[in-house]
Amino acid sequence: AVVSTQSTGGTVSSAAHTTTVKSSQIGNIDIAQLSGVLDTIIDNTILPEVNRIFGLGIVLPIDKFLTLNSGLLEVREDFLKICCDITLTDFSLAELKKIVENIV
Repeated sequence: AVVSTQSTGGTVSSAAHTTTVKSSQIGNIDIAQLSGVLDTIIDNTILPEVNRIFGLGIVLPIDKFLTLNSGLLEVREDFLKICCDITLTDFSLAELKKIVENIV
């Protein structure tokens, strides 16, 4: 994964899933075979499309305010965590100065 000053991107190398048949109207289902078919579909259609989009980078709406440094992405079950050092831009510093001057 890559985190730049304005965007983040990377690749997904694998996907884990659990296959369960709740009911069947066609008889017994071999879970191992079904799971293998799903693995093939995920690996050959879904992951390439996700990687195509993620490889282009997802623009983060912060470029005016922050610069991201030394980034690390952590993929969780239902969110993407971006960990990095930040540097405030000159714009942010000027805005913070205005806020402090109004308080003091």
